[in-house]
Amino acid sequence: MLKIGMELFIPIIISNIAHMFVVKKDLFKFLKIPVFTNAFGENKTYRGFVFVGLLTGILQFIFNGLLYKSFAAESFGLGLILGLTYMFSELPNSFLKRRLGIRSGEKPQRNSWLFTILDKTDSTFGVCLVFILYKNLPSVYFLKFFTMAFLTHLFLSKVLHQLRIKESL
Repeated sequence: MLKIGMELFIPIIISNIAHMFVVKKDLFKFLKIPVFTNAFGENKTYRGFVFVGLLTGILQFIFNGLLYKSFAAESFGLGLILGLTYMFSELPNSFLKRRLGIRSGEKPQRNSWLFTILDKTDSTFGVCLVFILYKNLPSVYFLKFFTMAFLTHLFLSKVLHQLRIKESL
């Protein structure tokens, strides 16, 4: 299970941390186009989908080769799907926040703890679900991966926030 968990988490974690640097340094400006401002806000851009999707695909290909001694093109496809799933899974939460009048990048005044949990579980849920379906794993893996991913997400958010790489928890 450890090998499979590493295959799932490491590429997506690295991609998302790299994406934070891309946003912070405002790289790839030509892709900094909001997907649908009225529904999701200004922060959900094509840059995130393209960057996280492609980088996760590349890293999945490399990491799969290192773990299993097999550089299969299929692993790039899995990474691309997981990166895009990560990004798409954030959209319902963003939509909900915009409907409640919470602006992009802001924390709500009321029920902030609930939105913190939603922020850490939306993409985690999607990625874990797609991964176990793609790999045809027993459903118990979903619970294990989801719990591990949620706790890892909380921990890394705290560390990245303290290092001033991430703006909010």
